Amino acid sequence: MSGWQRALPVLLLLASQLACHRPGKLAGVLFLAPGEQGDISNSRVELLSQKETSFVIVASTVSGQVDRFGQSHYELDGLIEGARFLRAWKDIDGDSCISDGDLVGVLNGRFRRGYNGESFWLYDDKLNQAEPVELMRFSELEITVTGTRTGGDSVTGFTYSFNHDVWLTALEITFPLLGSYLDAQGIGQKRACSTYYSTGWRLTRGVMPDGEHRLRFRGRALDTLFDTSLTVIVR
Repeated sequence: MSGWQRALPVLLLLASQLACHRPGKLAGVLFLAPGEQGDISNSRVELLSQKETSFVIVASTVSGQVDRFGQSHYELDGLIEGARFLRAWKDIDGDSCISDGDLVGVLNGRFRRGYNGESFWLYDDKLNQAEPVELMRFSELEITVTGTRTGGDSVTGFTYSFNHDVWLTALEITFPLLGSYLDAQGIGQKRACSTYYSTGWRLTRGVMPDGEHRLRFRGRALDTLFDTSLTVIVR
């Protein structure tokens, strides 16, 4: 028996396996959550795979125009079988990433950083139908901080603001070589997009240090507690 004749059964087996495992497809619809406003057509739809604690995009597409039922349809093809997550979002501010104010949705849940809804099993060799995905406004607390030295570098001051209303319970500032101190004037309600100051930090004599300073903000915003530390460079 020749070599190719001996290899023929193996080739036929491989061919039959490939024929039986064609890539899968996924189809579904997006819609706006009740009370939300916005155009969800041309939303980005992403199929995700989880790798330990991170998520990897394995396929993506753009949804179609909104139909008379308020739904935007999408379809993904060429997919490999496995556990997957589905995320859809409309980039409202055009910054090419999911940020405050964008419309975002995941399967059976509400999107937040590190959470992309519930997983589902995607089958190959068939058209998988995904459950409808509800898009809602994403709200995320963002804090902006700057720091400067004045008076011949003898006084350090900080400027900070929030993109949402917050109730600040503590503001702790850590200076290089000097340790950490609480700003008692920082406690209280802070309005969104208003500017607040922590000024007048000085030594009895000498100049204040430059370099990395850390500001730790603690309080409540968006109906949840937060504890956020930011590093600011003071020149």
